[in-house]
Amino acid sequence: MLLFLNRVQSHQLSFEQREKLEPQLKSLLLKLKQIYHISFFGYYTIHVYQDKLYGTILKIHREDLDDFDCFHDEIELCLHIEKESEILYQVNDPLYLSKRKWRKKTKLYYYDHQFYFRIIEDISQQELGQFLEFTEPCFQQSHEVLTYGKELECW
Repeated sequence: MLLFLNRVQSHQLSFEQREKLEPQLKSLLLKLKQIYHISFFGYYTIHVYQDKLYGTILKIHREDLDDFDCFHDEIELCLHIEKESEILYQVNDPLYLSKRKWRKKTKLYYYDHQFYFRIIEDISQQELGQFLEFTEPCFQQSHEVLTYGKELECW
Protein backbone atom coordinates (compact mmCIF):
# COMPACT_ATOMS: atom_id res chain seq x y z
CA MET A 1 0.00 0.00 0.00
CA LEU A 2 1.23 3.49 -0.80
CA LEU A 3 0.16 6.38 1.37
CA PHE A 4 0.83 9.92 0.17
CA LEU A 5 0.97 12.60 2.86
CA ASN A 6 1.21 16.19 1.69
CA ARG A 7 3.38 18.74 3.49
CA VAL A 8 0.51 19.73 5.79
CA GLN A 9 -0.22 16.18 6.96
CA SER A 10 3.38 14.97 7.13
CA HIS A 11 4.39 18.00 9.19
CA GLN A 12 2.42 16.49 12.08
CA LEU A 13 4.67 13.42 12.17
CA SER A 14 7.92 13.44 14.14
CA PHE A 15 10.53 11.96 11.78
CA GLU A 16 13.52 13.07 13.82
CA GLN A 17 12.62 10.95 16.85
CA ARG A 18 12.00 7.34 15.90
CA GLU A 19 10.47 6.47 19.29
CA LYS A 20 7.77 9.12 18.72
CA LEU A 21 7.23 8.27 15.06
CA GLU A 22 6.25 4.63 15.56
CA PRO A 23 3.22 5.37 17.81
CA GLN A 24 2.19 8.18 15.43
CA LEU A 25 2.26 5.79 12.45
CA LYS A 26 0.32 3.16 14.39
CA SER A 27 -2.28 5.82 15.18
CA LEU A 28 -2.42 6.78 11.50
CA LEU A 29 -3.01 3.14 10.51
CA LEU A 30 -5.80 2.88 13.08
CA LYS A 31 -7.43 6.02 11.61
CA LEU A 32 -7.26 4.44 8.14
CA LYS A 33 -8.77 1.27 9.60
CA GLN A 34 -11.73 3.25 10.98
CA ILE A 35 -12.30 5.36 7.87
CA TYR A 36 -11.81 2.72 5.16
CA HIS A 37 -12.61 -0.46 7.14
CA ILE A 38 -9.21 -1.94 6.36
CA SER A 39 -7.88 -4.67 8.61
CA PHE A 40 -4.49 -3.69 10.06
CA PHE A 41 -2.74 -6.21 12.28
CA GLY A 42 0.55 -8.04 12.26
CA TYR A 43 4.03 -7.02 11.23
CA TYR A 44 4.52 -4.19 8.72
CA THR A 45 7.60 -2.88 6.99
CA ILE A 46 7.24 0.82 6.24
CA HIS A 47 9.62 2.67 3.93
CA VAL A 48 9.36 6.43 4.47
CA TYR A 49 10.38 8.72 1.61
CA GLN A 50 10.53 12.42 2.45
CA ASP A 51 10.62 15.32 0.03
CA LYS A 52 10.66 18.91 1.27
CA LEU A 53 8.41 20.19 -1.56
CA TYR A 54 5.92 17.33 -1.82
CA GLY A 55 5.69 15.80 1.60
CA THR A 56 6.02 12.15 2.51
CA ILE A 57 5.29 8.82 0.87
CA LEU A 58 4.82 5.74 3.04
CA LYS A 59 5.31 2.40 1.30
CA ILE A 60 3.58 -0.06 3.62
CA HIS A 61 4.03 -3.80 3.25
CA ARG A 62 2.47 -6.41 5.53
CA GLU A 63 4.85 -9.27 6.18
CA ASP A 64 3.31 -12.74 6.20
CA LEU A 65 4.64 -14.06 9.48
CA ASP A 66 2.84 -16.93 11.18
CA ASP A 67 3.76 -15.65 14.67
CA PHE A 68 1.56 -12.57 14.32
CA ASP A 69 -1.56 -14.31 13.04
CA CYS A 70 -2.82 -14.97 16.56
CA PHE A 71 -2.61 -11.28 17.56
CA HIS A 72 -5.48 -9.74 15.60
CA ASP A 73 -5.30 -6.34 17.31
CA GLU A 74 -1.53 -5.90 17.47
CA ILE A 75 0.57 -3.90 15.01
CA GLU A 76 4.37 -4.10 14.87
CA LEU A 77 6.40 -1.81 12.61
CA CYS A 78 9.83 -1.95 11.02
CA LEU A 79 10.73 1.55 9.77
CA HIS A 80 13.16 2.53 7.03
CA ILE A 81 13.42 6.32 6.75
CA GLU A 82 14.94 7.99 3.68
CA LYS A 83 15.31 11.63 4.69
CA GLU A 84 17.11 12.88 1.61
CA SER A 85 15.00 11.26 -1.08
CA GLU A 86 13.53 13.33 -3.85
CA ILE A 87 10.19 12.67 -5.46
CA LEU A 88 10.03 12.93 -9.24
CA TYR A 89 6.89 12.91 -11.37
CA GLN A 90 6.62 10.63 -14.37
CA VAL A 91 4.63 11.89 -17.35
CA ASN A 92 3.77 10.30 -20.68
CA ASP A 93 3.70 13.49 -22.77
CA PRO A 94 5.59 16.45 -21.29
CA LEU A 95 4.54 18.76 -24.13
CA TYR A 96 0.94 18.47 -22.94
CA LEU A 97 2.02 20.25 -19.75
CA SER A 98 4.23 22.86 -21.43
CA LYS A 99 1.59 25.62 -21.25
CA ARG A 100 0.79 25.12 -17.56
CA LYS A 101 1.82 27.78 -15.08
CA TRP A 102 4.06 25.44 -13.06
CA ARG A 103 6.39 24.71 -16.00
CA LYS A 104 8.89 27.34 -14.81
CA LYS A 105 9.01 25.65 -11.41
CA THR A 106 10.12 22.29 -12.85
CA LYS A 107 12.94 20.63 -14.74
CA LEU A 108 12.38 17.83 -17.21
CA TYR A 109 14.51 14.66 -17.36
CA TYR A 110 14.60 11.74 -19.76
CA TYR A 111 15.75 8.37 -18.46
CA ASP A 112 15.13 4.78 -19.55
CA HIS A 113 12.53 5.79 -22.20
CA GLN A 114 10.49 7.80 -19.67
CA PHE A 115 10.02 11.51 -18.90
CA TYR A 116 10.25 12.83 -15.35
CA PHE A 117 9.59 16.23 -13.85
CA ARG A 118 11.52 17.54 -10.88
CA ILE A 119 9.93 20.36 -8.91
CA ILE A 120 12.60 22.97 -8.16
CA GLU A 121 10.49 25.69 -6.48
CA ASP A 122 7.69 25.72 -3.95
CA ILE A 123 4.27 25.24 -5.46
CA SER A 124 0.98 25.62 -3.67
CA GLN A 125 -1.04 22.61 -2.58
CA GLN A 126 -3.62 23.51 -5.23
CA GLU A 127 -0.95 23.60 -7.96
CA LEU A 128 0.45 20.31 -6.70
CA GLY A 129 -3.03 18.74 -6.90
CA GLN A 130 -3.39 19.90 -10.51
CA PHE A 131 0.13 18.69 -11.29
CA LEU A 132 -0.66 15.25 -9.87
CA GLU A 133 -3.65 14.94 -12.24
CA PHE A 134 -1.21 14.60 -15.14
CA THR A 135 1.78 12.92 -13.50
CA GLU A 136 2.60 9.94 -11.32
CA PRO A 137 4.94 10.36 -8.33
CA CYS A 138 8.13 8.26 -8.50
CA PHE A 139 10.32 7.95 -5.46
CA GLN A 140 12.36 4.76 -5.62
CA GLN A 141 14.70 5.42 -8.55
CA SER A 142 14.87 9.20 -8.37
CA HIS A 143 18.60 9.23 -7.62
CA GLU A 144 19.28 7.19 -10.79
CA VAL A 145 17.13 9.50 -12.91
CA LEU A 146 18.88 12.63 -11.59
CA THR A 147 22.35 11.08 -11.91
CA TYR A 148 22.11 9.27 -15.26
CA GLY A 149 19.11 10.92 -16.89
CA LYS A 150 19.40 13.70 -19.44
CA GLU A 151 18.01 17.09 -18.51
CA LEU A 152 15.91 18.43 -21.37
CA GLU A 153 15.28 22.05 -22.32
CA CYS A 154 11.85 22.07 -23.92
CA TRP A 155 10.30 25.16 -22.39
